[in-house]
Parts: sequence; structure tokens; C-alpha cells
Amino acid sequence: MILHTLIPAELIFQEGQSSQTRDKFVVYNGIPLIVEVMNETDLQVKQILSTNPNHYLQTDIYPGARISYWQ
Repeated sequence: MILHTLIPAELIFQEGQSSQTRDKFVVYNGIPLIVEVMNETDLQVKQILSTNPNHYLQTDIYPGARISYWQ
């Protein structure tokens, strides 16, 4: 099976991994992101997965930025 995707294989095939992993895939303001969960409402951006170049130019979303997110 071949997957053509920007999402890392670790997030797709999570079987056998510990439940301690804090990396999650979310869509924030229409931008797909891989984030690390800091607490119930705060996330830290680890990677932007968008193919739209304008998403990389936004000043509030970049790797290392903290964003608020309510589920």
C-alpha cells in the first residue's frame, strides 16, 4: 500500500505506540496542523501541513507558536 500524504506515518499508523504521545492532527482556521497538546486549551504548533503558500505567511501560526483550541 502506498500513501501519498503530507501527514507523517507516525500519526497515520499509531498502533503499538504508547498512549503518552501528545502530538495531534487538527485543523485550525482551515489550516491543517500537527500540534503538541500542552493542556486542555493550549496547543503548540509543530508542523504546518498545508499546500497553500499563504498559510505559511500568516504571522500567528508558525512552528513553536501557541494557539488556543477548544474541543
